[in-house]
This record gives sequence, structure tokens and C-alpha cells, in this order.
Amino acid sequence: MVGAPAASSLNWDERELLNDFTEPFVQFLHLPQTTSYATSENAQSILSTPGSAPAWRSLPLERQHLVTGVSQDHAYHPVCHGLDFFAATTFLSQSELQSQSLLDDSQVSVESVEKVISQFYEHSYAIHADVPSSQLAPHDTFLTGGESSYSTSSGDSFTGDRDIPIGGYITNLRDIPHAGYLNEILPGTVTVNIIAGIISVTPPREITTRRGAKTSLLEILVGDETKSGFGITFWLSGNAKDTTSEVLESLRVQDIVLMKDVALGSFRGKVHGQSLRKDRTKCILLYRDKIGRGDIGGCYGRRDFASKEPNAQLSKAKRVRDWVTSFVGVANVPKQGVKRAREMLPPDTQ
Repeated sequence: MVGAPAASSLNWDERELLNDFTEPFVQFLHLPQTTSYATSENAQSILSTPGSAPAWRSLPLERQHLVTGVSQDHAYHPVCHGLDFFAATTFLSQSELQSQSLLDDSQVSVESVEKVISQFYEHSYAIHADVPSSQLAPHDTFLTGGESSYSTSSGDSFTGDRDIPIGGYITNLRDIPHAGYLNEILPGTVTVNIIAGIISVTPPREITTRRGAKTSLLEILVGDETKSGFGITFWLSGNAKDTTSEVLESLRVQDIVLMKDVALGSFRGKVHGQSLRKDRTKCILLYRDKIGRGDIGGCYGRRDFASKEPNAQLSKAKRVRDWVTSFVGVANVPKQGVKRAREMLPPDTQ
């Protein structure tokens, strides 16, 4: 029950009221202990009861790995510890709040926000334009226990009954290796396949490179049920046949997408994702909560999520959908002619 008790249930008889603070309040307020409470039957029973004190235990902030010798989850591999993401949108919002959580204190004092963002874009575009296929790290370079979470498929494959793409091995965001590992395998570049929910999408804007070439930049912030805040930078080629650009520009918050061959990079000790050249990085819309009959949905529908025997990819998409519904909000625009409901407190709290 919540709220204040009813007045009829209160007993105002002075003989039943306490004259002194009880022991919890005495300890909390650091008051001298009164003799009346120390000699009371209630206090004596509490003090004399063996084992009345709670048994405390220390709970670590990070989940510890239980070594059983049977299975080894690569999420506990050292390259995943201390993982943190870098995203330009997150950095800008944190900078507006005068937060220094994304940069070292010594660097913030000498570098402006604009300079840091410019450096990040130059770093990202260099990876996008200069990484050939020969420098893509083999998917078995990050293995633990004989299994890998990275995709080995190089082309688009679909199921037989419907045009539902198969993403191969799907990587959870918490299992992405940290910046130290990415720096160790240079000049190699790790690519991953992820199923994630859209947290935010920036409108595409035109960027002119130092060589004079013009390209479009689009940034996406995604998350799944394991971790959120992963930023992916897409450099769009402007090719009329590029279907990925059409999908990216039509994305909205809470969409569930499949990202194939997302390249991982490190910037100032943080991990970020980005597209590869020649439109190798793909984005497929898996699910969308439609707002009307004419709205375009994804490859999956609500009936697919209600299936009793879903495959691994569908199960992952369902978990992401549940996480997005619970933790990613969208702006509620009131419709014209609809009266806004007035929020009323419960009667017993007014």
C-alpha cells in the first residue's frame, strides 16, 4: 500500500505514544541513549536475541566469472573488460553539461569540443576510405574456448520462405573488444554483426574532405539488452543504387536493425563503429512499431515474435525489442483536438 494512512486508523491515546526516540532513530541521529529505552522489555529482547544483526556481504560492481571448467563465455575475456564507447552525439551532449567523462582531464583543458569532434571525423573517415579488404582481421583472432561471436559471412544471404536476411554470428554489444585490443591488431580491423535498437539518429549532413571530395555523414546511437550507447558513423557514397542509404535515412527511434560488417575503431581509448567503403556495411530494418496502416515495417512482425520456436536471430531481435520498449522513449506529440488528460494524485495523498 502507498499513501498516508486513514485518519480513522490512527490511535491518538497519549498512553500509547512514545516519550523517547526508538533505538534506530537514536543511532541515526547520534543521540545519547535514554535509560527508559535501554531498560524496556522490547530493547532487552532485541539486544539479547542471538543472531539479530544482519549478515552483511560484499557485492562487486562488476559481475564475477564463475570458473566451472565446463564452459567459457568470451564475454569475460580480458579484452572485454573496461569497455567504453565513443560517440560524437554523446560527447556533444556531455560537453553541454560540462561533463569530462569522455576525455582525460588534462586533454579537456587544452582542446575545444569542436577540435575533438573534427579529429574524430578525420579519424573515422580515414578508416572508412583507407582500409582495404586485406587488412580486415580474421574472425578467429578473438577466440575463447573455441567459439567466436563474429560473422564469417561475406555476402547477403536470405531464408528460403521470406526475404529475411541472415546475419551470421551476432555479437552482443557488451562482447565488443575494447580499444586496447583493437590497437594491438593494427593495421587489422575487426568487423562485427549486431542486432540493436535505435536510440538516436542524426540527419545526414554533407562533409567536404581535405581532397575536395564531398560525402554525407550520418551518425546512429544504438543499444541492446546487454549494453547501450554504441555509436556508428556511416559515410554515405551518394550512389543511387545504394539501398543502405535509403534505410538509414528512414530510420527512427526504437527501430530494430541488423548491422552487418560494422568496422570497429578506437578513438582516445574509446570504441566506436563505422561503415566500410564500397557499401560493404549493410543496415537492414528487422522490426518497427508501425504508427499506421501505411507505415513501412521490417522483416519481422509481431506474429514472428510470438513464435514458440524462434531461431537465434529472431530470439535476439525479440530481446532487443523488449529492451527498446522498456528503456528507449520517443517524443509524444499531442494530436490536435485531443484534450490532454490531467494527472490526479490518489485521494489519500492530497
